[in-house]
Parts: sequence; structure tokens; C-alpha cells
Amino acid sequence: MIFQTQQMQIVFGSLLFLLPVELFCYYYVLKKLTVTVGANHNQLSKKVPIPIEITVHNPTWIPILECTLVLTMKNGFYEEEKREQIKLPILAKKGQVLTTSITSSYAGCIEVSVKQLALWDLLRIKKLKKEVQAHSEYIILPEVVEDIEVDKNAYVTGQTEVEESSQKGNDFSEVNNIREYHPGDSLKDIHWKLSVKQGSLMVKEHVSMSSMQLIILMELEDNGRFQLDHMLDVVYSIGRKLLSEHMNFTLCYFSKRQGRMVTAPVINEDGLLDAFVQLMYEGTYPLGSHLGKEHIAYESEQITCLLWAYVGEKENGEAQVIYEEDMVHLVLTEV
Repeated sequence: MIFQTQQMQIVFGSLLFLLPVELFCYYYVLKKLTVTVGANHNQLSKKVPIPIEITVHNPTWIPILECTLVLTMKNGFYEEEKREQIKLPILAKKGQVLTTSITSSYAGCIEVSVKQLALWDLLRIKKLKKEVQAHSEYIILPEVVEDIEVDKNAYVTGQTEVEESSQKGNDFSEVNNIREYHPGDSLKDIHWKLSVKQGSLMVKEHVSMSSMQLIILMELEDNGRFQLDHMLDVVYSIGRKLLSEHMNFTLCYFSKRQGRMVTAPVINEDGLLDAFVQLMYEGTYPLGSHLGKEHIAYESEQITCLLWAYVGEKENGEAQVIYEEDMVHLVLTEV
């Protein structure tokens, strides 16, 4: 009996000695751990698996039996967020590489991030946590809707000044404003000399000088059920259709993030992609508010045709994409 008591005292004493040492080691490892998440990618497709590589690097000689990562996947355009916990061992002097994949049914800017990792000590007495900032972005573009037809009767045939300038290899536009760089801005618009002086990237905003313009005004409205996503498919497809018929246009929308109207002259496929990549960094506003129509300002003689796209509701409450030409129904598509 006395012998057993002595054994218990030895075990208990050893635990009292080892626990602080173990916790110190785990605190040390936790401080040294670093996390990286993949690399940024643009022009990805909906419903296609996106490979994600998460690396946890451990530069110490102490292995970790179980590390818990909090992985966050957020579609910033719709402000939709999902979280999941991933548990994995961390090897000494190497770390661990985890390969997984995600899919998105909707267009937007998908941010994949690890903002926290946690370790349990061997006795699972204390859980140690660490905040980290590891993320990557993936731009998911709208889908192409086949057999899109556009009534071009209101659009004056023949070349506009923008088309003529495009054929000559010139950018027929003027610099309307210079502002700080936002994710999604085209690199060709960076004002490099001013960026060096300011110490941060500055970009030039261009406004088309065509005397006759086709304007596509998009309302970034959604009711939480992602009906806007189909409208983006329709607008993107009509844009491709117009370009295939050598028709230039300007995309317009109200930016809730910037608090103003954004205009993007489109004269080729690259310009259309750039415009939609920038759009994916925006956010939505409530259905029916029509902030784009409310804030758009233009001189009527400079516009050949105004196409207004928004999500509406039918009498039975179902949603539909309404695409109007000079405020007259042009395309009506069920969601």
C-alpha cells in the first residue's frame, strides 16, 4: 500500500514537472508555426473544383500530434461565409501540406483564409490558440448563356468613334480621375510616376469620349437567394454577343463599396473580363432599391441606347431577370 502511494506520488510529481515543460514547448512551437494558403487566381468557372493547397510550416524539432485549423471560405460579393475545422498532425522541421478543393455555384470573389490555428497539449489539459493571416482570392466569372439575342434597332449602325479608335490601336478616352488602386483594377491603368511619388499604387479612371454610346446599367440587387447571379450571366453573355458583332459599349453600376457610379468602357474581350473581375469585388444592395438608375448621370445626346438590367419579382413572388432597352422590356428570363 505504501509502495503504491509512493508510485502515485512519483507519477504526480513527474506530471507537475513535465506539464510546464510541455506547455512551454507547445507555446514555443505555436509561436514559430506559419501558414500559407495557395495563390490568387482569376477567371475561374462556376461549379468547377478549385484546388487549394494549405501549408503549415514547423521550423522546430518538436512534432505536433494534432493541430486544428479554422478554414473560412467567403464570397465577398454576396457576403456568404462558410467555416470548417481541419485537424492534422504537424511534422518536425517540415510541417504539413494539405490539399483540398472548393466549388462555388455563384460568381464572385472567393476568399479562402486561415485566421486561427490551435494546439492541444499531450494531456489535453490546455488548448493553445494563435491568430494568423493567411488567405488567397479566386475570381469566379459568370457563365455564358447560349442563344442570347439582342435587339439592336435602337443602336445606330456603323462605326462609332470608339470603334474607329480601336481599329487604329488607340484608347479613345480621357482620364476622368486618379485614385488609389483597388483589387481588380487593370494593371494598364496604373499611373506609375504618381505611384512612386505617393508611395502607393494610383490608377487612372477613363471615360469614353464616343459621341454615341451603348450603356448597360446593372443593378447589383439581391434578396439573399442569389437571383442576381443569373442576371450577371445574362449581362456577361450579352456583352460577349455585342463584342462578337463589333459593337462597343459601357458597363455601369452603382458601387456600394465606393459610394458612387462606376463606368467601364468595353471595346474587346479583355476589357469585358477586366470589368467583371473588378465587379466581383463589389457588394450587393437590397432588391428594388435601383441605386444605379437613381445615381446615373449622363447627357442624352451622348447615348444611343440605355439597357437597364435588374432582378424583379412576379406577382407570385418568384424572381425574374428583367433587361430593358430605354426602359422598355428587352429580355425576360426566368430565374
